Amino acid sequence: MFKKINEELNDNKLFFATANADTVDTLEKYRGRSEPYFLLYGGQSLVAVVKGANCPTIQATIYEMLKQEHEALAGEIARVEIEDPYLKAIEEEKAAEAKRLARQKEIDQECCPLILHSTLSEENVENVIELLLNAGYEILQEEVKQLDDDTVIEILESESGDPDYGFRLNELTKEPLRCLLVAKGPEGVVNELIDFVGPEKEYSSPDGEPMPSIRDLFGGGKPKECLTAPTTTNAAQTIMKLVFPDFTPPRVITYLPEVEETRPSVFAAGLLDDENQEAGDNEESSGVPEYEGPPRLIVVVKPPAYDAYRDDVMADLEAANFTILSTKDYTFSEDEAREYYSKMSSSNLFENLIAMVTSGPSFIIMACKSEAYKAMKDMLGLESYAQALKSTPDSLRVKYSAPPEGEKDDDLTWIDASLSEAEAKKSIDYFFPVEDTFAMFKPETQPVWEEMLEEIKNLGFKVVMKKEVELLPEDIRVIYENNIDKPYFEDLSRHIASGPAMVMVLRAQDAVRRWHTLIGPTDPDVAVDSHPNDRKKSGMCVDELGLTRGNKNETYPKFCRDSLRATYGRSILANAVHGSTSAEHAAKCISRVFREPSNELEGDSSLGDVGEDMEEKEGGEEGEGPVEDADGNFVIVQL
Repeated sequence: MFKKINEELNDNKLFFATANADTVDTLEKYRGRSEPYFLLYGGQSLVAVVKGANCPTIQATIYEMLKQEHEALAGEIARVEIEDPYLKAIEEEKAAEAKRLARQKEIDQECCPLILHSTLSEENVENVIELLLNAGYEILQEEVKQLDDDTVIEILESESGDPDYGFRLNELTKEPLRCLLVAKGPEGVVNELIDFVGPEKEYSSPDGEPMPSIRDLFGGGKPKECLTAPTTTNAAQTIMKLVFPDFTPPRVITYLPEVEETRPSVFAAGLLDDENQEAGDNEESSGVPEYEGPPRLIVVVKPPAYDAYRDDVMADLEAANFTILSTKDYTFSEDEAREYYSKMSSSNLFENLIAMVTSGPSFIIMACKSEAYKAMKDMLGLESYAQALKSTPDSLRVKYSAPPEGEKDDDLTWIDASLSEAEAKKSIDYFFPVEDTFAMFKPETQPVWEEMLEEIKNLGFKVVMKKEVELLPEDIRVIYENNIDKPYFEDLSRHIASGPAMVMVLRAQDAVRRWHTLIGPTDPDVAVDSHPNDRKKSGMCVDELGLTRGNKNETYPKFCRDSLRATYGRSILANAVHGSTSAEHAAKCISRVFREPSNELEGDSSLGDVGEDMEEKEGGEEGEGPVEDADGNFVIVQL
């Protein structure tokens, strides 16, 4: 094939070569891989990569890149240097794994001793243990012990001034008692058990109903009934040493909180929007306005419920007066699942849980409501399906954790939700992070740029950076890299290059997906039809470009908020706006369009000394001398 290409082109700038990655230091990262691999270099810069022995793809890529190289040498375009995308993906995976391992910390698992009182019948003792197990707690050790006076005096040291101290001392020493050592996850079990066991003092929830605790169920709702449990980690360690002196806590893995690195802005100060300059100077600010609405929370519809129940869950939330703010599909990797559900790691169902949440996409819902956490706690139900079925048969976890047809064969529930402000913030930041995306107003919309900017700012996007620019052909190729092989690409390129465009960096929570949703379908007619009940106002004027616009003080109808293309677009090519569909593409466009002018035609050499170690191969045959890699030659390296 290479011989045929060489004969057809007869181009003195084209060279073919083979290289052995095991003997070339510059190619060290390619070692240990057994597959055909082709690197295309133009003037010492990597410009394309073809993986696998796909002859049509290799041939088409060589022809296209060689054409671009001649255009670059003629000064018509700038040579675009790339990173090897396959190698980059491998390196990112290694870096993520190294980062995860760096955050690992081995600790003694936090344990909490519980002493069950003699007032509990044998049946209720078993019921208490069943409640603990169903809630995900693990019984690490269980013994029946006769506690002596000295031991109990030390256990009750903090209660020595209470009126019922003598009664409590007698209660814990008069006969042998069932003693449990409980754990749940690496740490936090003592604080979590406080509510589960029941508070030390009388307590009612805000609506006046008692909390569903062990003491409510088996102690008449009285404080200190049923069992003795520590309320601090220090007290837990003291009691554990007294009651279980020979016990050694197991060593477990936990993860330190991820610390976000503070880096200087990559944007030139002169390109920052004036009103955002102050926000940009504040290192602790993301530049996104603080959320000021009702409390938000996250609901996770796990893979088994994804197809059958995700719409029903949203309907139930809306019926309960939750407002749905955003939704997305999310597929957990195994590492992500283990980290996100780390609190369940000590459960005997943990491995089943990980297998379930990594089996397909989960449906993530961000919703808000006044008193959201209390409302969700009432709706959600217990983590144990069997226990929830008994106590809260109308809860989300009971309704949507079993197949529509057939029997349920495990105790896992299929719906999760954040039940506190801290949990909600962690989950919102996890699933809907603040991010930057690339956006562009096309040339035909220039008369309404200010109106469009005001519209997107009102919708919560921060304009981090913007500039008016006449895009070069190589800029357009990067921005529309997914359309290069489409038959309409040349027409699209001519249209984008027909006048100045407004390019922007927008910042928001879940910015890439939100912006792509906001701009709407590619065809403006489809964008309008997707909102059949919305109409452009008859009083809105049409300017010389055919753009429909309202008066400055008018409020746009709903479709304007839902789809910018429905409002401002004229045709598939002149559809007003463009945006990236992924964070990776957004980063590439931002780097390209907002690059420093002095670097426009420059690039670091990524070929290095490869040429000195390569054997020339013209027409598919090995030559005798090294390949020239000087600027201006086009080299295809086969690994």
